[in-house]
Amino acid sequence: MKNLQTLTLDSLEVAEILHKAHAHLLREINTYSGYLTESKIGLSEFWQESTYKDVTGRTLKCYLITKKGCEFIAHKITGKKGALFTATYINRFHEMEEALMHPKSAVPASSFRRVTWRGEVVMTSTHLASIMGLCPSTIKRTVVLNDVYRIIVTGDALKSFKRENHMLHYTAKSFTLYPRNSVNTLLTLYGMHDKLDTIINDYFPAIKEPPVRKIKLDSESIYRDIDMISKKLITINGLLNHLPVNSRTDERQLNIMQTVEEMWIETGSYITGLHRRIETL
Repeated sequence: MKNLQTLTLDSLEVAEILHKAHAHLLREINTYSGYLTESKIGLSEFWQESTYKDVTGRTLKCYLITKKGCEFIAHKITGKKGALFTATYINRFHEMEEALMHPKSAVPASSFRRVTWRGEVVMTSTHLASIMGLCPSTIKRTVVLNDVYRIIVTGDALKSFKRENHMLHYTAKSFTLYPRNSVNTLLTLYGMHDKLDTIINDYFPAIKEPPVRKIKLDSESIYRDIDMISKKLITINGLLNHLPVNSRTDERQLNIMQTVEEMWIETGSYITGLHRRIETL
């Protein structure tokens, strides 16, 4: 990450800047790659293959595009659209370079309100970037390259997230959320774990282990039920093991299976009763 020559934009972002379908951009890059390969020009100077996970968890193809690669693509676009793309990608690379060369001062996590997703405390990508003093797009690149787990909420999931956190007035069309384990992974990748450990611990509440309650099973009736359950399970296991071994009539096989089913139901009732008795101890 410290090598500025390795800065890239992923093809998803480039497609968004161009107002173009990602699949369409992938086809164009594949075509360009064929031309460059024929001319024995290294593709890694322009782009390299990578993957990302969509909101459904599927692993899909994308490209990580260098500044030179963006210049290559820009030369294929004329008029206003080409000019806007050139200005946008130049600004984006400038932001990333500035973020790496002059990281902003980290913002304390306590200055942000905690947000949750389905009851679990998580951190938004914007808050995480502010705490780390980096540009969100820089962190996004690392997340894609290292397949760091994140939760992308859109559509109905976004509505649920906003309701859960009383954020219905927010106009964002999506949020990227990171649970604590993912935040720790990113801090380790950037060598910031020791520096920001206290701040992160302040944001994520400590997990309190529930008190362990020891149950002493010293009831004679409980031992008797356990013994009964064990014997029935042994019998069921024996019937099932011998079922495919011996040749029997269809009627005999069905009778055995009916016996197994009846014993299984009876055993289940014993187990349920034992469970309820133990819960009351």
